[in-house]
Amino acid sequence: MSASPKREDVRRRREERYRRLEEARRKRPAAAILARFNEIDGGTQSGLVSIQLFTTVVPLIILGFGYFSGFAKDASPGIPISAEITRQRRR
Repeated sequence: MSASPKREDVRRRREERYRRLEEARRKRPAAAILARFNEIDGGTQSGLVSIQLFTTVVPLIILGFGYFSGFAKDASPGIPISAEITRQRRR
C-alpha cells in the first residue's frame, strides 16, 4: 500500500524546509539575514514601517515640544466651547 497524496505532500514540504534550513546554516549570518530579508519583502515592509513611524511620531514630538515649552499654557479645549456657550446665551 502506498502513502496517501497528503502524506507525500507533508513529507515533501518537510524535506524542503530541512533543505532550506541546511542551506541557511551554510551561509554566513549576514548573507542569511539578507536572503531572508529579501524573501519576506523586507524593503517594502521597512518602507511601510518608516512611513507609519513618521506619521505617528513626528506629530507626537511636536505636541510634546509644545507642551514642555509652555506654548499656549493658558489654552484649553474647553475655552472655545465655553466662549461659544456664552455667546449663545447673550443672544
